[in-house]
Amino acid sequence: MGQRAPITFAVEQGKGHLQIGASVDAELEPYLGTTGAPTTLHDTIFSTIAGAPAYVGKAPKFKMTNTGLGIDIDLQNHNAIQGSFLFEG
Repeated sequence: MGQRAPITFAVEQGKGHLQIGASVDAELEPYLGTTGAPTTLHDTIFSTIAGAPAYVGKAPKFKMTNTGLGIDIDLQNHNAIQGSFLFEG
């Protein structure tokens, strides 16, 4: 049977934080272009959210632990791609 956990996240212009219970803690930062704006990809296979830009950047922190699955990951400054979405219904 699956587990339930609260999910909290805050993202603005590609920078944000994701927390899933005590299992996942991640920070995201977009790469900035020459104008100082976040680097985005449009109409690309790298965006998994149709119609939304993909923010290309890094994850200063990504920690994931699930003892039941044998997962214990602690990474810093790895590549990250994220997009915006809205839950409805």
